[in-house]
Amino acid sequence: MSQRELTSFLVEKRKKLGLTQLDVAQKSKYEITRQYYGMIELGERIPSVRTAKSIAEVLDIPWTIFFEMKGNGKLLLNI
Repeated sequence: MSQRELTSFLVEKRKKLGLTQLDVAQKSKYEITRQYYGMIELGERIPSVRTAKSIAEVLDIPWTIFFEMKGNGKLLLNI
């Protein structure tokens, strides 16, 4: 999955659930800010495993999706 596909997927899934970025941030087990979640959604940050699992639980998606990206050098530099 490319970064563009992941971004689209996260936005679509969040909207389908009727959630805002703030809702996702607040519902996650581990406190994250709306801004941080927004950066994850835009591909500017990769969440930790713990945060990925928490976000995935809110969105009802597999947590590993955040680490399956291909062809995005920008994200690889942030690791």
